[in-house]
Amino acid sequence: MENQTYITETSDNTMEMIELKIGYEKYGMNVNFVKEMIQTKKVTPIPFTHPYIKGVIDVRGEVYPVIDLGEVFSKKSEPNELEDKFIISEINNQCLCFYVHGISQIHIVTKSDIQPSNEDDSIYVEGIYGNIPIINVEKIISDIQAFNKTAPI
Repeated sequence: MENQTYITETSDNTMEMIELKIGYEKYGMNVNFVKEMIQTKKVTPIPFTHPYIKGVIDVRGEVYPVIDLGEVFSKKSEPNELEDKFIISEINNQCLCFYVHGISQIHIVTKSDIQPSNEDDSIYVEGIYGNIPIINVEKIISDIQAFNKTAPI
């Protein structure tokens, strides 16, 4: 299957990318996918779900499935309640949450600075900015949904 690119560009050919820590490595995510960032909280496990789904959380009366990006990229980290974060997102009219091990900064990135991912990169990387892989969040969601077609994540 071909690796699709979902990087959102502005009219001046730039995007904002938030730098995340997953395990002990840096990754990037398009800011357009970020609705809000919150401290981690208790996750309620859900049986028989995709391995990337950590469970669900309740945020102000709304229930969000939690996708553990450490599981997605096989990057483990000791829990750290000061650094670990949840990123609340709305993607394709679906609300969900990503669990990351830290958030550091936002980069303004031009398209020419993004290198294509190569075959050694994860299928969930859509490009490389410097030494920071950019996460293809729509591919992650698509694969989770394909795993369990009977229920949205």
